[in-house]
Amino acid sequence: MISKAIKVKRNEISRIMEFLKNEGLLIEGLKIIKDGDLAFLPVKSVPEGYDSYEMNFEEIPRIRSYIDLVKIPEDLKKYLPRSMDIVGNVAIVKLNENIIEYSREIGNAIMLFNKNIKTVALDRGVKGEFRVRDLEVIVGDGLETVHRENGIRIFIDLGNVYFSPRLSKERSRILSLVRDGETILDLFCGSGAFSILIGKKRKVKIYSVDKNPRAIECLRESIRINKIDNIVPILDDVRTAVNYIPNGDRAIMDLPMESINLLDFVINKSSYFHIYYKTNSPDDVKNFIEGKGLKVENYGLVHGYSPSEGMYYFDARRGA
Repeated sequence: MISKAIKVKRNEISRIMEFLKNEGLLIEGLKIIKDGDLAFLPVKSVPEGYDSYEMNFEEIPRIRSYIDLVKIPEDLKKYLPRSMDIVGNVAIVKLNENIIEYSREIGNAIMLFNKNIKTVALDRGVKGEFRVRDLEVIVGDGLETVHRENGIRIFIDLGNVYFSPRLSKERSRILSLVRDGETILDLFCGSGAFSILIGKKRKVKIYSVDKNPRAIECLRESIRINKIDNIVPILDDVRTAVNYIPNGDRAIMDLPMESINLLDFVINKSSYFHIYYKTNSPDDVKNFIEGKGLKVENYGLVHGYSPSEGMYYFDARRGA
C-alpha cells in the first residue's frame, strides 16, 4: 500500500510512534520499513519538522481468531473448530479426526491468540462412573483452574469433575427465583456452581450432595475462596442422602442423563424442583415428570447437544 511516510532513527521508533498515535497521525496495520539505522513510519499527514516520503508498505494481516495463526495445510483449515468451551484458563476443544495429528499446533495457536489461556485440552467424550469429560492436555499446565462467572469463583479439576460454562445463564435464572430464607437441595452438585452462586448471593441454607469425592473437594475449596458459610457439602449417593438431609423448599437436579429416573427417591424431599434432562422430546419428558405427581410450570431449552437433541430445564412443583 502506497502511503505518506516519515523517516526516523530506529532507536526512536517507539517514542515517535507513541507521539504519532496520540496525535492521530499514525496509519496502523502497515508494517514499518527498516533500512539500516533508519525506519519509515506510515502517516496520514506529515508532522512539522519531518520530510515527507512516499513508500510502499506491506499490510499486516488482521488476526481475527486463532485460525489465522494455525500452521497447518490450508485445505485442512475447514475442519478447525469455530467454537470451544473456556473454563477458567483452560480451553476445551473437539477436533475432527482429519486434524488430530495437528492438535499441538492448534493448541499453540489458541494460546497465542488468547493470552489468558494456559492449557488447551482435547475433549474425547465422557468417561467413568461420574461421567466426566475425557480430556487430554494438548499444551499447557494442567486441568485445575478457577472459573469466574456471575461474580463468583469456582475451583474445578476438569480431569475429574464435570463442569459446563454453557449453564451460566441458567444458573443466573435459578438465582433470580430463589428468595432469602429458603432451604436448597443441590442433589447432584458436581463442582457446586449452582450452590456457590446461590450461597454467595442469597441468605439460604444449601445441602450439596455428590458421590464424586473430587467434586466435593472442589466444592469445599470454592466455599473457602468465596468465603461462604451457608453450604453443607455431602459426599454420598443421593439415594442414601435423602434419608438424613432435611426437606427443602427447592431442589436442583442437574444430572441430564439420569435425573428423571431418580425422581422416585427425592420427590418427597422438596416443594419445588429444577430438573435438567437431555432429550429430543421435551414434551414426553414433561409428561413423564407429571406422571410422577409433579406439575411442570415451565420448561425450555438450555443448550443444544446436536441438531435433534438438547438439554432442557423443567421447573416443577409438588402438590400443585
